[in-house]
Amino acid sequence: MVSVPSLGRVHLVPVGLAAVVVAILVGAIALGASVAPVELAGMALATLAILPKAFERTREDPRTPMTTSFLLTVSFALLYASPPRSLFEGGLAALMAVGTVVEAYNYRTGSTLLRLDA
Repeated sequence: MVSVPSLGRVHLVPVGLAAVVVAILVGAIALGASVAPVELAGMALATLAILPKAFERTREDPRTPMTTSFLLTVSFALLYASPPRSLFEGGLAALMAVGTVVEAYNYRTGSTLLRLDA
């Protein structure tokens, strides 16, 4: 098993990823880039999907993978909805939707179907 850098019960990798997302957003706004409200909502949802995984209690909750998949699905769907539409973002939203269905099935049955870490 891979050792994750942590500070007590807080894992630093998800905190770092969330900090990078927030830094990109703040940097874009500070440099005068026009950021649509839909894009702001998408970035906020991505941060909300990543940050809870920093805490041990949340990582161990069986609902976490399903919730994370759902939040990332909505995040990519919001990014796809904002012009200009990108086929890449639409494809990611569709893949995340499939992942959400798989995680909902896994939660209901207690299985680890199609998980890379299982």
